Amino acid sequence: MSEDKRILALENRVSMLEKEVAFLKTTAVENERVKNDHVAFEEKEKDVIAEQKDTNIAVSLEPIMINKPTVQVNPEHAPATPSKSKKKEVDWEKLLGQVWLPRIFIFVLILGILWGFKAAVDSGFITEPIRVVLGMITAGVLIYLGEKQIKKNHEALGQVLLGGSVVIFILSTFAAHMLYGLIVPSFAFILNVLWVILGIYLSHRHNSQPISIIAAVAGFLVPYLVENKGDSTLFLVAYEVIFYLSLLKYALLKKFIYLYITSGGLLHISLLIMCVFPGDQIEAATVAIMVQHVFLLLTFLRKELFITAQKATLFTSFVLTQLWAGVGFADALYSSFLAIFFAVYTVLSYVYFGKNKEKLNITLPIATYALSMFLLDISKEEHIGLAFLIEGVIALYIGLAGKIKNQTIAGGLVYAVGVLLTAFDEIERFLSVETVAWLMMIVSLFTVGYVFKKFKLRIENKRFSYNSIINLLSGFTVFSIFSFIVQVLDNKYEGVAVLLEGLIAFYIAVKQRLQNRVVVSAIVYIIGVTFITLNGIDEVISFETVAWIAMLTSFVYMRKLSDNLNKFFEDTSGFLNILFGATAIYILVFITQLGAVATVSFSNNIQSLTISSLWAIYAIVGVVYGAIKRNKKIRLLGIGLLFLTLLKLIFIDMASISILVRAILFIGLGFIGVALSRFFYSNKKGE
Repeated sequence: MSEDKRILALENRVSMLEKEVAFLKTTAVENERVKNDHVAFEEKEKDVIAEQKDTNIAVSLEPIMINKPTVQVNPEHAPATPSKSKKKEVDWEKLLGQVWLPRIFIFVLILGILWGFKAAVDSGFITEPIRVVLGMITAGVLIYLGEKQIKKNHEALGQVLLGGSVVIFILSTFAAHMLYGLIVPSFAFILNVLWVILGIYLSHRHNSQPISIIAAVAGFLVPYLVENKGDSTLFLVAYEVIFYLSLLKYALLKKFIYLYITSGGLLHISLLIMCVFPGDQIEAATVAIMVQHVFLLLTFLRKELFITAQKATLFTSFVLTQLWAGVGFADALYSSFLAIFFAVYTVLSYVYFGKNKEKLNITLPIATYALSMFLLDISKEEHIGLAFLIEGVIALYIGLAGKIKNQTIAGGLVYAVGVLLTAFDEIERFLSVETVAWLMMIVSLFTVGYVFKKFKLRIENKRFSYNSIINLLSGFTVFSIFSFIVQVLDNKYEGVAVLLEGLIAFYIAVKQRLQNRVVVSAIVYIIGVTFITLNGIDEVISFETVAWIAMLTSFVYMRKLSDNLNKFFEDTSGFLNILFGATAIYILVFITQLGAVATVSFSNNIQSLTISSLWAIYAIVGVVYGAIKRNKKIRLLGIGLLFLTLLKLIFIDMASISILVRAILFIGLGFIGVALSRFFYSNKKGE
């Protein structure tokens, strides 16, 4: 054999050996026999290679066959199948701080700008055409900023800015048309439709569901942003339906589940608003709702993109459609509607029975509901109970026999209604429908009771122990001291005294590990907190202020003492969470009272501005302190306080403050909300 051939044969053997080693590395567990065979095989190969290197004698070209050893894995030592990953916990800080904070407060900022804009207009600084131009420029700036934020991977903030731009475009067009009369209705309608299309485009460009929802809201509002002379009802209804069907198609294309749900509800709201205005729009709106339900049904039959949401939407849609039909159609047409849809869903249930339990679990309950409404419509008053009873038993039996959960629930509800109607229907004559209904109800109760299983409750009695008596006596002592304090001290001072007693008793109980006494002491402490709270604060510098400061300080000490509660309580997280929440609430109440007392002699504007500013500062301190201490609870508290400040402005302050103060508050709060949302991105990187 030539030297080249011998080297080639050697390389082939080495290559086969490398493949064998790689195979053995991928095997999790191999038995001992395989290991020994492989070691022997390697030694043999080494001998052959050494022999070929030492001698120049020709060797045979016969290939050496390598038999791959069979790996036998012991089932007991086989790697365990990875268990299903635990359900991912919701990151509330990210959800609120990065997602909902900018979404909500961009609207707050817009409202503040609008009110500030109106204040400037009332002062005569800005003319009408300039107002519209400024609105368009603002919308363009928001688009620029939104695109910039998205490029920086701040998707939530960027998407909100883009959605806000669409809203401002539409508001500016509305102002130009309805408020100032600068453009005609047809041109305003076309512009608004273009802005909605822009929103859909931005949604598609960034694959953003929030932008599409904002565009959907704006699109459904378009008919109400244009002057309507009353002769275009059919056109407006047709527009709403076509727009909804376009959104439905887009939601299915992009698999936007929330757009799929939201757009359906928005159609109902927009048509309901339309029916409030004078005119005969109810029948056209009802037909539009029926068209919506038909397309939802066709979508449900053809596509299963998000089956759970589709089932819930389909059932809700049918219930709402039935209500629309009951109001918008005449009696005969309403009965025909129920009969037709009962037949449709019954046929679908028959088709799906035994084949597609997922879809059967919604088509059958809808058929049951349609039949119930049909019986309610055609039956006389004295027959309704019996009709519901019979239908309920049949529907319940079908649900139980087929193990169809939703149908069992639907049948049970219908049956319960039948039982109630029958039970409240007295028997006036023996030979009557009421007698038959009662007999039917009695038999059905036995039947249903036989079908369902009975659960037995076992009660265990526990005897008092010596420690229980000691705890009882110590608890009675604490309450005796409490009674004494209440009787001898004035109302002004009893709160602090009871608070201190509860705090001291709690400390002793924790140190001595008296479980029941801990509970009693906590109750006394809570009573002391209640007394201080009811006293309130009349002046900034007063005993009540000192009492409140003492109470807030005691919260911190109680938190420190509570670290030892796990020695005799299995889970103390609930108590600690309550203590944390109480501390946050009482600090809020304290600064609110101080703000109110300090500005009692000033106007409502100054009071609202002061208190809202204190709340906002409290929220900012919470977020910043939570970030510094890396405490997620405190950061979430800051976000919650910011939302609470917004609710205060909307529901309490708005009606009593001037438009200028309203603008200042909303602009400031909106800016804080958007700025803090940006802060959360930086905070996440730091952690």
